[in-house]
Amino acid sequence: MNQWLLGRMICLGIAGLSAGCGGYTVLTPEELTHLGTRQYDGCDVTRASERAAAAFETLGYKVTRLDKAGGVVKTAPKVVFVESNATSAHYRGLAQPETKTNISVQRDALAWVTRSSANGNGVTIVVRPRAYRDSVEKTHPGTFTKEFMDPHFQQVWREIQDELKTCH
Repeated sequence: MNQWLLGRMICLGIAGLSAGCGGYTVLTPEELTHLGTRQYDGCDVTRASERAAAAFETLGYKVTRLDKAGGVVKTAPKVVFVESNATSAHYRGLAQPETKTNISVQRDALAWVTRSSANGNGVTIVVRPRAYRDSVEKTHPGTFTKEFMDPHFQQVWREIQDELKTCH
């Protein structure tokens, strides 16, 4: 694979990013909060939580916690990016020449935590992504890039908004 392309793919992955990731915008905690906050009129916390859970299930996430009264929805991590590399070496000069191949696979996953709270005539819903690389949560600053997360936030909000049509 082209080294430049490989570098860009790694850079787009959700975990292990740094500000030096050529041409990609690392999201600050404030930007994540902005991308992850919406207000909806005509819906209460219980209904918003139920509908958010349904939206995540539609997107293929397993809902692991649904606290309707408290407005909390949590999902299990879902793999959203896989990278694999293979290298091989051929050893000559041995009684039996052999080839050894090493294969590595890296899986990046997202999980979500959603909190709904009453706000006047409706609710404020805040969704926060959680990043995992090979089942280990990544919590350091610089984990998410705008280019990677924008489509995921758009997809989540599109499904939640579609589900909230039943609130009215």
